[in-house]
Amino acid sequence: MSASSTAPDARPKVQLCSLVSEASGEDPIGSAWSTSRYIATELPLPWPYEVLSGTNVPAGLKDFVYGLYAKGIYWGFLGIAPDPDVAVEGRTRVIVFDQAPAPASGYAAREYLFPSDRLVDLLSTFVEDEAHPEIEAFRIERAADQRDFLVCTHGAIDACCAKFGYPVYRELKKIAAESGTNTRLWRCTHFGGHRFAATLLELPSGRYWGRLKGPHLSGVINHDLPAIEMRKAYRGWAMMSHTLAQVAEGEAFRRGGWAWTECAVEASGVPEDAEAIEGTITLAYRHPGGEEGSIVIDVIPNGVISTMGSSSSEEMHDAQQFRCEVRSVSPAGGILDRDPDAAITA
Repeated sequence: MSASSTAPDARPKVQLCSLVSEASGEDPIGSAWSTSRYIATELPLPWPYEVLSGTNVPAGLKDFVYGLYAKGIYWGFLGIAPDPDVAVEGRTRVIVFDQAPAPASGYAAREYLFPSDRLVDLLSTFVEDEAHPEIEAFRIERAADQRDFLVCTHGAIDACCAKFGYPVYRELKKIAAESGTNTRLWRCTHFGGHRFAATLLELPSGRYWGRLKGPHLSGVINHDLPAIEMRKAYRGWAMMSHTLAQVAEGEAFRRGGWAWTECAVEASGVPEDAEAIEGTITLAYRHPGGEEGSIVIDVIPNGVISTMGSSSSEEMHDAQQFRCEVRSVSPAGGILDRDPDAAITA
């Protein structure tokens, strides 16, 4: 046996992209994957890199999904690991989240328990007629306040998601059980942004969080951490399809706190150019308590930061950063008429 094979540093060390990103100071805001529909489907572990090629994937599911892509239907298909606490033998849980028309506070959810041996056939029927009696026959009741937190633990995509995602999933599951809220935790396949691991998607609200650790964990479940702190872990809102709108909405969250997340919101002034890095966004809102108002925000380029996109490659790339300048807020004294930074320095 050669000396090199026994040396403690013989194997190359993996540089974790999430640690590189955090050390660089990269802001996670604006990195949320926005889609008009998410379809979360129970898929047994393990998950390979190409999850739809896994040995536990129902026959025909890969062809079904790629067939939709070929037709230009790019729904957000996500695999969730069956949870023994709620799994039903012989059935596959499918949760559909549809983006509600603006102004809205999130996605509309429907939940089904399809016979596992008919999953692909029923999904095909769903595509053709969502209200088909056969589809409705497998629809199950869903509580109005039900929340689903999908934590990426897809380590075959990036080591960060296993190293950081799985421990956060376990801890969040404990916090949710003690919270008294109607909250479920799921291990989830890749949805982008592994350089912000541990990362999760909260549905039906559609909010993405990243770099979750410490007090952030109770914060996302119990809303007991101030928004100015949670903003550091906020990737953006999937209801906003453009990066600039996500950045502006992040500023509204920072100012309005958790009350902002209850609001029905509509964005205007969003650039048609998906690559635009500067613009003026108006967010009009209506709070359930009756308050209506708006905020106008200039989103301005603020340089770039060199970061890693993947732990499997040491290649660096530039990530655009932004800053926000608020032009106007109404009403005076409303939930957005405050600057948390000013309150701290006062």
